[in-house]
This record gives sequence, C-alpha cells and structure tokens, in this order.
Amino acid sequence: MATIIIEPIDTKSLTPSPSSSSQDLSPRNEKDEDIESPFYVNVIREKNKEGKICVSAGTPETLIDCLSEITTPDLVYVQTFVLTHRYFTTSEFFLDRLMQRFFMVTPANLNQEQLIKFENQSRLLVRPRILNTLKKWMENCRSDFNDNLIEKMKKFSEMIKNDKTCDPNWSVNLEARLQVLQETPALCFAQAEHPKPIIPRLIDGEQLSLSDIAPLELARQITLIDWALFKAIPKDEFLNKGFNQPLLAPNMHALVTSFNTNTHWIATEILKRDSSSERGKLVNRFWKLGKHFLELQNFNGVMQVYSALSLHPISRMKLTKKHVSEKHKKILNEIEELMNPVGNNSRYRTELLKLTPPILPFQGIYLRDLTFMEENTNMRADGLVNFDKMYMLGKLLSQVRMIQNVDYNFEVVPVIRNWLEMQYQNVLTMEHLTERSLELEPNIRRESSTSDLKQNNNNTKEKQSWFKTFRFSSAQNVQALLAKEEESMNQQTTLVIPNSNSNSTTTSTTSTTSTTSTTST
Repeated sequence: MATIIIEPIDTKSLTPSPSSSSQDLSPRNEKDEDIESPFYVNVIREKNKEGKICVSAGTPETLIDCLSEITTPDLVYVQTFVLTHRYFTTSEFFLDRLMQRFFMVTPANLNQEQLIKFENQSRLLVRPRILNTLKKWMENCRSDFNDNLIEKMKKFSEMIKNDKTCDPNWSVNLEARLQVLQETPALCFAQAEHPKPIIPRLIDGEQLSLSDIAPLELARQITLIDWALFKAIPKDEFLNKGFNQPLLAPNMHALVTSFNTNTHWIATEILKRDSSSERGKLVNRFWKLGKHFLELQNFNGVMQVYSALSLHPISRMKLTKKHVSEKHKKILNEIEELMNPVGNNSRYRTELLKLTPPILPFQGIYLRDLTFMEENTNMRADGLVNFDKMYMLGKLLSQVRMIQNVDYNFEVVPVIRNWLEMQYQNVLTMEHLTERSLELEPNIRRESSTSDLKQNNNNTKEKQSWFKTFRFSSAQNVQALLAKEEESMNQQTTLVIPNSNSNSTTTSTTSTTSTTSTTST
C-alpha cells in the first residue's frame, strides 16, 4: 500500500475552528485491512449502502485533510464537503487549512529515497487534489466567497506563482477562476430561442380577464415568477434550520408565500362565479393549467393547482363537480399518480431524476426532507462531526444547484404579469373562502354550520389525507408547527406539504421517526 509521511500541521497559525479544538493530525503508517489509504487519527470510515468505504465522521481538521489523500479521490466526498462545511467550520478556516497543507514542510531526518517519495507524492498527488477541491468549491458555492476570502485566494495564487516547485499553470488557472467568481453569472438556457409568447388580444379600453389569457401563457408567466424566487435561494437558506425562519431564509419564505398566494387565488377565481356551470368551466380551465405546468416541468405549479382544487371550500361543491369534464378528470388522475406519497414520493423523485432542466421542483418536499434531516445531530456523542448527515444534505443541495443552473427561456408578458399582481392583492382568506362556498352551495343538512365546515378541513379525506400545513415561525420549531395545523386555519402564509403517511393528517412521534429513517437511507 502506498503511504505518505506528513509533518503534523501547526494549527496555531490557522484561524481557529469554531466547533473543535486542535487534534493530532499526523497519519499513522498502518494498514487497515478494509481501507487502502492512510488511516487518519480522529477519522471514522464505514461502508455505505453500495459497500464503498466512506468517511462517516471526523474532526473539522481531519475532514479537510481527507480531501487531499493520495488515494483515488472520492468526488462525492469532495462535493459534499464544499457544500456543507459551514455546518461545522468556517470558510476562512477551511481555506487556511488547505493553504497550510499545500505548502507542507518537508519532514526532517529523511533519507534520499524517503525524500524523493515525499516530494513526488506532495507535488504530484496532494497539491492537485487541493487545487481540485478549490475548483469544486468556487464552482458550487459562489456565495461563500466574500471580499476577505477572495483576497486570501489572490494571495494564495501569488504564493503559488512565486514557488518554483509549483506548476506555472496552477496560478494561471486559479486566477482565471477568481476572475469568473467576481463576475455576474450568465444565464444558461436549455434552448437558444424562447417560444413566441401568446399575447392577449384586447379591444381598446377593454379590461383583461382570465378568459383572455391562454392557459399555456398563464403557466409560462407564473413559472417565470416562481422560478426567479427559486433560483434566488442560496444554499445557506437550506442549512442549519434557516428555512424555518423568514429572517434567515427570505428567498425561501418568498417562494412559500407565492405558493400559498397562487393557491388561494385559484380558489378565489372559482368562487367569484355565481353559476355552478361557470365554476365547473373554470375548474376545467385550471386543470388544463396544471397540465401545462406538467409539460413545463413546473411541479411547484402543479401542486399549486392541485392544492387549490383540493381545498375543502372547492372540493365540497357537488354542483360544480358535475360540470367537470372526464378529460380534465384524467389530468387529475395523472397528477395524483405522479405526486402520490407512497414510498416517500418515490414516483415523483424517480421522475425528477430522469428529467433534463429547466425544472421547478415542488418546494414542499424539500422542506419536509430538510425537517427530517435536521433531526440528526451535527456532532456525534464522541465529539466528531456527523458526516453521514452531511451526505444527505449534500445530495439535496447538489440537486438544487443543478436545477438552479438552467433557466426557463420564456419572454415576460407585462400585461399578464401586471394583471396577476393585481389579482394577488385580492385573494380571499380561508375563512372567506369557506363563507363564500357555503353561500353558493349551502349544505343539505341545515344544522351544518361554518364551524363544521372548517373542522372538515382537518379531517382525513381520500384526496387530502397526505397534506400538511407548513408556516414559518422563529419562536417554534417545524414539528410543533405541523402538530398545530388546526390553529393555522386562517393564516395566509401556509404551504401544503405531502405527508408520507397517507392514513393520517396528524403528526406523531412514531410516524415522523419512520419517515426520517426512509429519508436518511
């Protein structure tokens, strides 16, 4: 087995790690029978589901050192580390540690053969590994690089340039990447040309109405609005439970608010109509909108339509349902099959992996996954970083980053955009939706009251049993919010989140633990 002798790093010259003290970092030249690589102190390696030996825990220092091992690089480990390192250390400490390791001091008392081996391994293996890590970091985490970090990177590039033992191309490539890092990223489209927009035809002075807008173009414009919100979410808003606090996750909160606004707007539009036939025609129109969302791979929009038409003030209206065509009921069945919660939404997750961006994923599933992941602690009982949790987070963040990199190439239609903004200002609350629904189609049993109808919203229903309410609060955790669904009936900012337990709408410790296990796996 190939080994490398490494001088212990002087951590006193580094920025202190915020989550651990200095550790003994020198590798032991011992062969572990399952791992063909140096065995670092305070690093635990275990087999994953595929039978591959992976780093599962360690101190921040040794986890950084594992990025530049002389064995075959683990690209998943590198990607996961750069995306999640701010869970357990700082970007400044991460860069300092890499720089210190890059310029390792040659150990004393080496014979000629050992010296040659050290020089070859250091220059030909360790240093390229470090530069590759920096490349991945800069490509995947632009938001990590503030002015201070960029300045440090420039000094590092200058040190490489002045070191005669370094390849001259190293500093050239590093400076080029730093230049790109400071530029505004260009938009990336899957198609070079955007489709021709469908402009509503209006007579002079005529007011725009929903019937004037082609469902396809309406789907495009709503997709553009929500895509801009999704693309603006930085990775930090997914980390350390930031998604549960509007001040820490303003972009994610904006997307949640948009989801609920659209959901209530659809329900409001339907309940504006006095005639059951007109309401039925509008339901058909919105199912057609959902079909277009599917074609555009906008699953957030798909769930907006499905959630709106599943609201009890809408779904209870039997006279309206009589006017929904069989053609549009098939669209409902298609959406229900795709978004079925069975197997932790396995059908949706499988389809998502097959698709080519642009894609707008359903945000509710990400929020639920993050909630379950956060039940795992960042640090183990032995004081080491729980890197198994980082693998789960890294997988989610990698998917989000891949999707955010490819934009929708649609043209903004100002007249439709302005009309939508006006409609959003007049959406009805759940209480008013309920009152209007009862006014249009009163219950057959006169003893039924508004309070009875509200209570029905929280009962188990065939099509709604897997929905849960999610809202932001800095004072309560996510699980407490899920448990208090009834209290949030009149809240505007609520996001419907599928629950993998289709038999109950209540949150219990047992069901949560079970779902967490599935997600973690």
